Amino acid sequence: MDFHILMLINKIFIIRHHFRIVAKEFSFNHLSETEFEGFCFELLKELDFKNINWRKGTGKKTSPSDNGRDIECEMFVKDIDKKISTEKWFFECKHYLKGVPPEKIQGALSWANAERPDKLVIIVSNFLSNPCKNYIGDFIENNKPPFKIKYWELKELEDLTFGKLRLLKKYKLSDGLDFLEIMHPAHIKYISKPSINTLDYYFSIMDDFNSIKRDEILKNTSGFFINPRYKEPITSTAIPK
Repeated sequence: MDFHILMLINKIFIIRHHFRIVAKEFSFNHLSETEFEGFCFELLKELDFKNINWRKGTGKKTSPSDNGRDIECEMFVKDIDKKISTEKWFFECKHYLKGVPPEKIQGALSWANAERPDKLVIIVSNFLSNPCKNYIGDFIENNKPPFKIKYWELKELEDLTFGKLRLLKKYKLSDGLDFLEIMHPAHIKYISKPSINTLDYYFSIMDDFNSIKRDEILKNTSGFFINPRYKEPITSTAIPK
């Protein structure tokens, strides 16, 4: 293995550790309702949805969307026979500091029931209340809607935005991540889900590597993670001859 590749692997372990330290708590609480809808709109673009229509009421920056009619878009899906089909998705965005109550999603359900999309997704900045989740379950049980109902809460949104640096910075969803801008997207993906290599593979490489170069590379890293502490002896001990 090339010396520079081993150096890169070494740096990746350091960056993963650093990432856990600097990333602040993921939250939308600092955004306005319209800003949160703008985030959802841009996230859907990042997720490769097509023909996205943000149904803002008046077109002004502070304009709320029509009730129950936030974002419409399409997803192109490749079937097993490689033919492309089009799915229509409706999105309802709810920005609440607490759990979203059932009455706040009734407009979205009525909209979807009339227009019959393939999927209706409720995007919430924090979480749905338990009564709201029960309401959705009862709606599905009693009405057997021809569309699927999903909801993306805070945790799902955090996962969906991972690595999307422009989006994270624009909406002030993270800080201390400037160092990621100089990294290749493949490196960022490796940091988040390093599934290609195993520890056994890593250690086998280390065993085969030149011992002097290996110790030079790992010297700083081992100290960084192990963080040894040394104490002065409190008693003197004579070393037997």
